[in-house]
Amino acid sequence: MRTLKVLLIVFALAAVVLPADAQTFIGTGRYSYDDSTDGDATDNVFRVGNATTTSPIGAATFVGGNYVLGSTNSVQIGKGTTDPLTMQIIRGWGSLIMLDGKLDLSENGQANSFGNVNGTCYITQTGGTFIVGSAGKNAYFGSPSTSGGFPKVTEGLSESYVRIQGGTMIAKANAWFGGYNCWINPVVSGFPTDPTGMCKGELIITGGTYDNSVAVGGASTLVGYTGGDGRVEVLNNGVAKFGEMYMGNSDTRTYTLTSQGNTVIGTVARDSNAVLKIGKDATVSFDNRFYMFESNKNVELQIEIASLTDFSQFTAGSINIGIRWDTANGARNEPKLTVNLVDGFVPTLGDEWIIATTTSGVTLDGGFGTINAPALSDPSWRYEVRVDDGTKLVLAVVPEPATLALLGLGGLALVRRRR
Repeated sequence: MRTLKVLLIVFALAAVVLPADAQTFIGTGRYSYDDSTDGDATDNVFRVGNATTTSPIGAATFVGGNYVLGSTNSVQIGKGTTDPLTMQIIRGWGSLIMLDGKLDLSENGQANSFGNVNGTCYITQTGGTFIVGSAGKNAYFGSPSTSGGFPKVTEGLSESYVRIQGGTMIAKANAWFGGYNCWINPVVSGFPTDPTGMCKGELIITGGTYDNSVAVGGASTLVGYTGGDGRVEVLNNGVAKFGEMYMGNSDTRTYTLTSQGNTVIGTVARDSNAVLKIGKDATVSFDNRFYMFESNKNVELQIEIASLTDFSQFTAGSINIGIRWDTANGARNEPKLTVNLVDGFVPTLGDEWIIATTTSGVTLDGGFGTINAPALSDPSWRYEVRVDDGTKLVLAVVPEPATLALLGLGGLALVRRRR
């Protein structure tokens, strides 16, 4: 078997802390690693932690160098399987740590799976350049295998946790974080029960750059899709460049299952969880759309405010807050805005923050149904979101309507604004 020198196998079930100059490390445990160097020249699949009946766990650390997959097949990290003898589902667990160098796992015409088919994926990047995806295809971070857009009967929880602490991660694909519902009790044979489980995907950026922009071949980032649970956080000095983002796509789905000549027909509301948190020091941009959909679960934008000049903000081609994805099945709850006050800041009447600017306009198609924020110092004040000049999303502290009517004020001169 050829050896991939820059990709090392982790042999420890417990977490291993590496010194800064580490080139190799050793441990013990039930880890396995498999990729296109496994002697099988026909599949050319890059695998870490793909379950087998004897070895469901795998981990690898990329410490440096320049490796290009150069394959037309898929990348799979953290993927489950079934035991054909016992007819049991076996969960997979895969971990990839990216320290330095260039690791290019992009390839033409194939989807990538990171936490798929009853699998769990962990990716941690502290440096270097890590490339995944294929233009026009999907990179799934926490999603099941589906049939007609609905999870197969064998599909339980799939989950993916991506942490970028440094370096650059490039996603040349439609990136799905928390895609689809799943079965609470999946089965290998017969009928599963309860399709209201939620596959989970997280992207947490505390340093470095995540790039899914059009310039690198990226497209859409979907956070919480038709029953999934997705979360994206861009904190500290992290940078996130998105082609576009859709949050909380939700629908109602009728499904049909058939087993041994029997048929079950059911209907399930696939409401999604989707959270985007933007720290005040982060840099976030969307080339095209930023859409927050209705959902009867939680679709939420979280921001930080430290002063009139130090707060979360982003740019986009266009913004739509409260748009309905499933137009055939009635209204759902509007998205939420959560305001976190930091560094001891206390807002006052007339304070305003332009939290987003666009080139093609802002639409409040229902807008934010709820603004969660610490209580203001005067109970006759409240937070309000509005659109200025058709292109700016503005948060302001304004009088309650009853107070404004009582004072007979058509407008206030007490405006402190960040432009």
